Amino acid sequence: GAHSVIARGVTSQRSDSTPFTTTPSEVLSNSGGKQGLPITVTAYGFRAGEKVNVYWNAGSGTSLGSAIAAANGTTPAITVTVPVVPYGTYHVYAVGAASGASAGQSFKVNPTLTVSPTSGATGSSATVSGTGYGAKETVTIRWDCSTYTCTGSTVLGTAVTDAAGNFGGSSKVSSVRIVIPRNATHVTHTLAGKGTVNSNDFKTATYKVT
Repeated sequence: GAHSVIARGVTSQRSDSTPFTTTPSEVLSNSGGKQGLPITVTAYGFRAGEKVNVYWNAGSGTSLGSAIAAANGTTPAITVTVPVVPYGTYHVYAVGAASGASAGQSFKVNPTLTVSPTSGATGSSATVSGTGYGAKETVTIRWDCSTYTCTGSTVLGTAVTDAAGNFGGSSKVSSVRIVIPRNATHVTHTLAGKGTVNSNDFKTATYKVT
């Protein structure tokens, strides 16, 4: 809000002032992570005693939580949960209910990849599921692939994600059933789920051939 900075002479007692306006800000505990991740939001520079609401991706978007600003305009850490949304960069906003003042920070939703079981013999089957990929995109499951640009890796299967970028788990899109290559060596291998948005639309998991 609006304040005044006043300078006063100790001997002369003359004074002068200049206006100074504080603007709200916020700090996130994480700048990126998976769907369902708990993060904290701390807001600064709001009106003393006002309710500060936290919203996802718009100043009037999905409500994530709230807290009351202290006398110094700072809220306690507000724990919120990352929504079930597809891969991409979003914003988390803190908005003063009385003042209408707002502050925002970006947050990147990243994919996850899970294989079950995590070990087994060659020729055995496993299921692969993922979250936080692009919406309705094709995710390719690759064997012995540790980078987005991997070449020569074996394709084990594909999935087309749901609107939230998920397949398997609680999604209505089935997980991907894979068969462990019969020529795989008895070491730990890297499975990859490769999306199509960009090089960050990529996640790995490990599988140990026993």
